[in-house]
Amino acid sequence: DFTLESFQFRTSGNLTLDAVGDITIQNRIRTGATGDADLILYSETGQILQSDNVADAASSEPIETSSLVVSAEFGVDLPYVDTDDITILNDGEGDIEVNEVAAGGSLVVVSVTQTDAGGTGDITLSTDGGNLDVPSSSAGVVTVGSGAITLQAGGSGSVLTVSKAVTGVSGGVTLQADDDVTISAVVSNSGNGPLAVISDNADIVQEAVLSTVGGTIALTAAQSVEQKANLLSSGGAVTVTATAGAITMTSLVETVSVTGADDAVVTYTAGTDIGVSIIESDGTVTLTAGGAIYDNLAGDTSGVDTNLRGGTIVAILSAGTGIGHHPSAAADDLNIEVAQLTLSNSTSGNVFIEEADDLVISAATTGLTSAGTDGSVSVETVSGDITVSGPIAITADGGDLVLKAGGSGDIFVNNTISSTKGTVFVQAGGVVNQAAAGDITVSGSGEDLVVLSVGTLTMTNGAVSSANGGSIAYISSTVNVVVGRLTPPAHRAPLAPRTIPNILWRTLSIGSHAIYF
Repeated sequence: DFTLESFQFRTSGNLTLDAVGDITIQNRIRTGATGDADLILYSETGQILQSDNVADAASSEPIETSSLVVSAEFGVDLPYVDTDDITILNDGEGDIEVNEVAAGGSLVVVSVTQTDAGGTGDITLSTDGGNLDVPSSSAGVVTVGSGAITLQAGGSGSVLTVSKAVTGVSGGVTLQADDDVTISAVVSNSGNGPLAVISDNADIVQEAVLSTVGGTIALTAAQSVEQKANLLSSGGAVTVTATAGAITMTSLVETVSVTGADDAVVTYTAGTDIGVSIIESDGTVTLTAGGAIYDNLAGDTSGVDTNLRGGTIVAILSAGTGIGHHPSAAADDLNIEVAQLTLSNSTSGNVFIEEADDLVISAATTGLTSAGTDGSVSVETVSGDITVSGPIAITADGGDLVLKAGGSGDIFVNNTISSTKGTVFVQAGGVVNQAAAGDITVSGSGEDLVVLSVGTLTMTNGAVSSANGGSIAYISSTVNVVVGRLTPPAHRAPLAPRTIPNILWRTLSIGSHAIYF
């Protein structure tokens, strides 16, 4: 470095520095009168770096140039560049690190490549105060080694735009910006490296596939996430977070995480709504929305156009304003093909769930709950059983409950069902079996309890069904009804357990209340 700050390396035109060994830059370089000419740096067997020597009392002295072209064998470390665009190649070990200083503004990536398949060198491209752009006309950002790739647009309001492929192997890929991150080209890892996309203060718009072979995928936005293309991982956890906004999956877009060992994890969390297209997993899918969780998949063929797919899925759904349809849209249901379901709706809105085959209301957490206003719940199968292993508690205003097993499906009530302000309707195409622990309580004044089956309807001795001034109906259209304990008003004794063969409608009046069984 020169000892006087006023001494600088300047050229009137393009500049090329060509060395067999290292190139070390310790002073400001400017090509052209205003940095409007090009700079080429070539090291055949060494590295190229800036060293922050402060002999002249100046630090972080930049390279000021229009286009920066760099080729090295053992790494590139340029933390202070002020250039319009970069083309970087590293043939051997060593990292590629290039940072655009705040005075330089935005940076365009023409091509950045690590070509050593056995190398571990990372690629880190960043800006201090401007946009970072990988345009469609570029060659993208590629490593064939095991190093990580990081693209970061820093500074207030800076955006990251990826319009050409970013490709890694087993190292992580991180795309981050202070403002929006827009991805319109494939971002992938051919190994198990993780993929992370982060918008610190704005939105993520994903318009092209993100894929990794077994690595994790995480999209995290301070505001909203627009998922317009697939997220694909062979078993790695997939996490999408829109802290203060919505997650919207375009119709037919898929998120897939399948391990083959039934332990994949997919988690979507939104401050407002989650619009679901297709999520496929063989593990646990958790959707948490401050607003609604709604079906955003075009087509509504029962058992075919499913939003959650994978026969071994444990689905955990938590919403504030309804599940199944958007509050401002026409009524719809969330179509699922899962093994177990845990569900809660806290503030308002209805819940509509349609399961393709068998479904278990899970006992692992809270079962199924709906509170607030307008909180009716409908859970139906197209053709399969419903097993109530976890409790169902409906406390919402107007909170009716419908459990319906389609086809020849059976319903097994092995845990409590309660509704404080609405009716309970249970219907099976096969049998209904109400276990001793499966009490059904309708405590809303004048609300009814109706249990229907085509096959045998069995209420195990010890089970209690009760209504507060409403009717109780236990009806089988073809075979026996085995009644446990139906609780009438307090001034009359409860009915003893009994078996009544082949009865469709038989009425026993107790005071002014009718009980059908």
